Amino acid sequence: MARSSAVRPLVDRTSWPRPVWWQYAVIGCLLLFAAYWLFIEILIGLGSQAVSSRHPEAAGTYARLAAEWGPWSRRAGMLYLRTCRKQGDVAGFESQQKRLSQRFGPDRDIEHEQWLLEAQAGSLTDVEKRLSELLTSTEVDAREVSEAYANAYIQNYRLAESEMLLDGWINDFPDDPQPHFMRGRLREHSNQWDAAIEAYTRSLKAQANYGPAAYSLGRIYLGRNEPLPALEYYDQAIGSLEIPAPAIVGKAHALRLDGRLAEGEELLKGVLSLDPATVARGYRFVGDTQATGESAPAFEMGLLMLAIGKNEDAIKYLRQSQERSPQSDTIRLQLANALRANGQGGEAEKLYQTIAANREALTEIQSLLESIRSDPDDVTSRVKLGTIFLERVSPAQGLVWLHSALTLDRHNKEAHLALAKYYQQQMSVDPKAAELAKKHAEAAGIGHGLPIFDKSDVAR
Repeated sequence: MARSSAVRPLVDRTSWPRPVWWQYAVIGCLLLFAAYWLFIEILIGLGSQAVSSRHPEAAGTYARLAAEWGPWSRRAGMLYLRTCRKQGDVAGFESQQKRLSQRFGPDRDIEHEQWLLEAQAGSLTDVEKRLSELLTSTEVDAREVSEAYANAYIQNYRLAESEMLLDGWINDFPDDPQPHFMRGRLREHSNQWDAAIEAYTRSLKAQANYGPAAYSLGRIYLGRNEPLPALEYYDQAIGSLEIPAPAIVGKAHALRLDGRLAEGEELLKGVLSLDPATVARGYRFVGDTQATGESAPAFEMGLLMLAIGKNEDAIKYLRQSQERSPQSDTIRLQLANALRANGQGGEAEKLYQTIAANREALTEIQSLLESIRSDPDDVTSRVKLGTIFLERVSPAQGLVWLHSALTLDRHNKEAHLALAKYYQQQMSVDPKAAELAKKHAEAAGIGHGLPIFDKSDVAR
């Protein structure tokens, strides 16, 4: 019988068990989970990179997506908490803080973020203890600690401490543009314009595309009535900022000074068509206040309409601006001028009277600031300053001054009384105001019931 010429395989695969459907399903689920996990990690990486490169809008978007898609990820949750804090989103921060605490329990890192949020708002509670712990922690970015507490020192007018913190920050992180930028802001507020230009220029040397520094240089040159260099810096800022609206408004201002009114009008129309909340965020990112962001585009359009000779349109835009920033004498003055030029002298005169009264308050503010500069522990001056700011200049800054007084003297009745009055006036718009009004009224020794003031007292 002839032998078969067929060669038998070394391994007989026919003897292997054939895969069944559930094995394919398990492999598919594992692959899907791996892809899902990789997607979350990519979002966390992109968000962290955006935070480090100071792109807050992108950082917030990536962090929010990572937290929404990966609720089980503590890293994603902490990144979102961090971006809420950096953007000043207190409501978002508190909501995310609650979620993290429920999912992962009490956490020192969450507490550290809370400390940084309070410092950003101007609180110097337990500053020595907290600052020491944060700067020695391996889980907290020392640059963010320096930024938050330098800001707190500046808001509390403790300028020597803020300068020391900025010096250490620059020495440890020479390539970070932010400490130079903050030093430029300090110099601006002291009217040291050449020193401010130097600081902002150093910021741009540290990071050539740092939009806030370019924007600030444009603003200084506008103040010097030099529109051409201002235009150069504003163009640089427009190309660098995630939300370029502040630089576009600044460029429109420079174009107006240069006599190019039609170009400026087109730019402002574009900004005014944007979501106001987005524009306000853009102003916060370059170091300005939310009130500035809400009022500046309409204000500049009002000035441009005045330059064109359209008084009715100018009044319309200036009214919009004043509604969004009712305590600004700069807006009030331009509106009064426009009203008088339009034959509405009676209303204009009332505005001029308010401006005159506010100028007296501003003179007192300068005197109080000098007292605090000489003696940072001057509680009486801090309380007086906080009360003036609450009533006439900036409620947010007034709160910082009053809380700074309570940091030095937590039983100060005048500070508690001013805060109680303020929070009572906010009860219709802030759900937390009633509780805060009651707390400060009790601390001031007024009593336990609300209302604590009659309407005439609040009106005063």
